[in-house]
Amino acid sequence: MNIRQLIEGQKEQIISLSPSSPLTLFFPTDIDGAVDLLMQQNRLNQYPVVPALKYAVLHGDAVVQFYGQGKYLQASRMNEGDNQYPDSFNPLVSHKLLSGDPLVYYTGLILPANIDIILVMQDGSPMPMSPPEFLKYAINDQANQRRQQVA
Repeated sequence: MNIRQLIEGQKEQIISLSPSSPLTLFFPTDIDGAVDLLMQQNRLNQYPVVPALKYAVLHGDAVVQFYGQGKYLQASRMNEGDNQYPDSFNPLVSHKLLSGDPLVYYTGLILPANIDIILVMQDGSPMPMSPPEFLKYAINDQANQRRQQVA
């Protein structure tokens, strides 16, 4: 499934967002932040998330793709679009997710069981990994960095 299909696949859910709407979200971070998230050591109050990978890869070395619910999404206050999505329990979030700058905040816990894949940027392209593959990659990456520092 390409990125455009992913956005289009979620468009109806975003337009008529309900507290229990399941959405695929992307959290841009760094390698250590993704490891902390998988190990449940990351206790942020809110995570900056976007509904499409193409935006997330611009803001992190690693991107965590996970499943979240509409009730945990918040957006900064804007005047435009407040009434554009009357079927949404939170029209502001719906407007923001469908805008050209779709950054919103996820205030729930991101549980490892809800993480689908982690994408690591390599040579300008996202390389998808399962959570176990990513942890092996991160351990090897840290070991390689230590070796380079010693040498």
